[in-house]
Amino acid sequence: MLNCTKQKPERCLLVNNCTIIIFGASGDLTRRKLIPALYNLICGGRISPALIVGASFDALTGDELCERAREFIKVADESVWSNFKKLFAYHKLDFNKYEDFESLHTLVKREEAERGASGQRMVYTATAASFFCTITDALARSRIVERKDEHDTTWHRIVYEKPFGKDLESALVINACIKKAFEEHQIYRIDHYLTKELVSNISLI
Repeated sequence: MLNCTKQKPERCLLVNNCTIIIFGASGDLTRRKLIPALYNLICGGRISPALIVGASFDALTGDELCERAREFIKVADESVWSNFKKLFAYHKLDFNKYEDFESLHTLVKREEAERGASGQRMVYTATAASFFCTITDALARSRIVERKDEHDTTWHRIVYEKPFGKDLESALVINACIKKAFEEHQIYRIDHYLTKELVSNISLI
């Protein structure tokens, strides 16, 4: 685990020795929110991942991915930041090319073996909702994320963020393809635009 200056774990470690895979890694959500959040969670002793993999269409490296987010992180110690960057790998990927998911899985398995990762995985889809079904199908086919029973010794989870479709009909289509691939306890849905609209309406009352 990274040791961060002036910060002590306040709660038990929730996620240990796992792999975190971020789709849409070159986007604004990852740069402004996800990487800073991961840094703060690690500093707070809440998670201790073995590997963080970014995947998106742009040609980048793990170091470049981190440096894009650096302005949104208050770094107290250069050695901590250096160790944080060592957790990262990056894979250039076209969401519409299934073979890219197979090569991503090859990279993930190689890095997990080298780092002694547990095989537990969390995938975060920071992409447009129009890609959710395509990504879900490719993740299941390539076995990057496997259907897991609640009693399995290793877990695989997947988080869907951004507008969950553009209307009820499209949301139902997305939900159907997700549930076809994974168990409900593996799925987390976040619609930050729905929350934003709700809060805005409350503020006008």
